[in-house]
Amino acid sequence: MKDTKPNTVLLIGMGGLGSIILELLAREPGLGRIVVAGLNEERALQRCNLARLSAMAQGHAPVVTFVPFDLNRKNMVIQAVLRAQPDLILNTATRQDWWLPDLLPPQEAARIWSAGSGVWLPVHMTLTLKLMQALRDAQFRGPVITTPFPDVINPVLSKLGLAPKCGIGSLAEIVPKLDDAVDLVIAGHTNDEFVCEIDGKWVTMADNAGRLFTAHDGDLGHRPHP
Repeated sequence: MKDTKPNTVLLIGMGGLGSIILELLAREPGLGRIVVAGLNEERALQRCNLARLSAMAQGHAPVVTFVPFDLNRKNMVIQAVLRAQPDLILNTATRQDWWLPDLLPPQEAARIWSAGSGVWLPVHMTLTLKLMQALRDAQFRGPVITTPFPDVINPVLSKLGLAPKCGIGSLAEIVPKLDDAVDLVIAGHTNDEFVCEIDGKWVTMADNAGRLFTAHDGDLGHRPHP
């Protein structure tokens, strides 16, 4: 991290996932400031206070603040971003959690699941699209990471010239579970090029529809199956 100024993360959404991410960020050494943005002020302030206390109990001293944030009000979003001046924006906001249909009676839940992944597109797309439109108007140039259904939402936004930097969750969860015989993972739908190492495996990307190629000069070697 640069020494010129503390790094600021703007974390949007204080639902189940956003709350967990806040707890983890509050314990991250060297992070300057966490600005929590949400629609439910009472819940967000409770989560901010809990994250501070939990982090302090483990020897950290996070700077956590809250800003009211309604993605349906573009001017509010623009002004909040301009005031916070974040180095990174992490968006978890969506209109519905994926697991909610399971709270319905089995027959009704089965009807929703039978519709396939397409039924989730407007549910997860709407708020992320509004965020990216507001960030474009705010001339925000930093990285944006999104969590709602990024494997589908981010490629769609890419067609509109509004692609986030990447989604989050899939690779970091999947790669460590792969067999030790796997040396290289090629991923898609990230909308930005990268080469990195996760759990001892090289990971790169092919963009949308395999448009990019990665040249690998190293020796992957040969490791027989156990």
